[in-house]
Amino acid sequence: MELKPCPFCGNKKVELVEEYEHTSLHHGGWAYVVRCNFLKGGCGAKGGARETIEEAVLLWNRRK
Repeated sequence: MELKPCPFCGNKKVELVEEYEHTSLHHGGWAYVVRCNFLKGGCGAKGGARETIEEAVLLWNRRK
């Protein structure tokens, strides 16, 4: 699935990562997150953690 650019800064180098999240949704565990990496010219924006790659990408691509 293709990732849309960051809705805040327009950076096209957004990335899908797997990281440990401790939220009410996940109760602690590994989850997928799309982020606009500030180390690669982005602004640091981050989509919500999701249990599957597809869910994380769909959530990111719906942002405006």
